[in-house]
Amino acid sequence: MTEPSATTLKLEASAATGFEALLAGDGSIPGRKVKGTVFPLVKLGLEGRYKLSTSPVITKPVEGFDDIDDSLEVSEDSDEDSGDEDEEEGASTGGGGQTFSSPSTHHNLGGTLKLGIEPVKRFGIHLEGGLHHDFVALGEGILVSPEFTEAGGSATFKLRIAPEILHGSLGYGFEHRWYDEETTKAGDPLSFAVHGIKAGLELPLKRIKLKASYDLKLRMVDVDTAMNRTRHEVQLGAEVPVLEKLSALVDTRFSATEGSNGPAALRFIAMAGLKYKL
Repeated sequence: MTEPSATTLKLEASAATGFEALLAGDGSIPGRKVKGTVFPLVKLGLEGRYKLSTSPVITKPVEGFDDIDDSLEVSEDSDEDSGDEDEEEGASTGGGGQTFSSPSTHHNLGGTLKLGIEPVKRFGIHLEGGLHHDFVALGEGILVSPEFTEAGGSATFKLRIAPEILHGSLGYGFEHRWYDEETTKAGDPLSFAVHGIKAGLELPLKRIKLKASYDLKLRMVDVDTAMNRTRHEVQLGAEVPVLEKLSALVDTRFSATEGSNGPAALRFIAMAGLKYKL
């Protein structure tokens, strides 16, 4: 008899705050708008973020979930840009790691240091490094807490192929995660590294912003190679302005996860939400 597939309803909310400073050149930053940008432009920023995620409806037994599966999810995109007053941001529909793998409630708190370098208007390099901790309120039937601390960094290259209508990006990211209580089957403390490559296209049109991307992630568990995973994911998103500072977001993702045993696990995710920009 074939085991039925799992279905999950996920609820998520997040809040972020931070600041930016100009190290070279002249351009817009939060709280300071300029009409023209002087290149080369260098920005330094610091961001603090809190994210709450919970899955109140799950149609699969608790023991069927992989508590570390969220380590392969697509990371939230950076909104770093030249900051020109007339420059439109690309669609930002990603919500960070989607923890569909656990019925527990997750409280994720952390900070990120950002450095943006734009030698010319059409090309930019964005570097990030961060540290965060995931606090977990255990769901019914969960005996081992999946709380973890994670450190990571990324480098993203952005090119405005056709400045008004088409932007491209290519990035590499690295993360290392340490769990407080999770262990391997042999009883060793669980920690692992995740390497990721992401390529994307954005169409920042006036009435709608569209995004398409491909993401490859490799989870490498040295203490138990049977837990290694490779995930391929395609993401399509759209952002539609509703009011001056309010936008509606739609995000769809299709992924295939390959392990050392058995066929690839396939998954489709559809999400919708609202974004309000202060």
